[in-house]
Amino acid sequence: MGRKVALRGGCVIDLAKEGVLVLGDQAEIRHYAIIECAGRVLIGNRSVIGAYNWLQGSGEIEIGDDVIIGPGVRIISTTHDISDPDQPFSRQPLIVKSVRIDNNVWIGANVVILSGVHIGKNVVIGAGALVNRNLEAGGVYVGVPARRVKEVQSNL
Repeated sequence: MGRKVALRGGCVIDLAKEGVLVLGDQAEIRHYAIIECAGRVLIGNRSVIGAYNWLQGSGEIEIGDDVIIGPGVRIISTTHDISDPDQPFSRQPLIVKSVRIDNNVWIGANVVILSGVHIGKNVVIGAGALVNRNLEAGGVYVGVPARRVKEVQSNL
């Protein structure tokens, strides 16, 4: 755990036996956020996990430095395999894929980020977007699914 980390009231850290949680300096987990760590969850320096977020970290979730995650965001690092027609979905294995969010990213309220996604640096994601594929650096993305609508100028 880094220096000056803030864990706000009601947040839940569910750390499995094999799970790893790394919080960078001045990282903040806001009210009622839930972080499930069955794999590795890495949260960078000065990054903020907003209120009522859910980070489902069975696979690796890596969040860079200076990332702002608005309230109600869901980051999901697994999905269910549905390839066996003779088994209910709930009995089929999980497919685990990492989620990586680079430095200087702002994620708006109620965004959903699915497994296997990489979000480049200097990205803004509008409220309510669904991120189901990689987002290139330096853009504003909105919608379901998220699509690039504008460039972001940043020297960071």
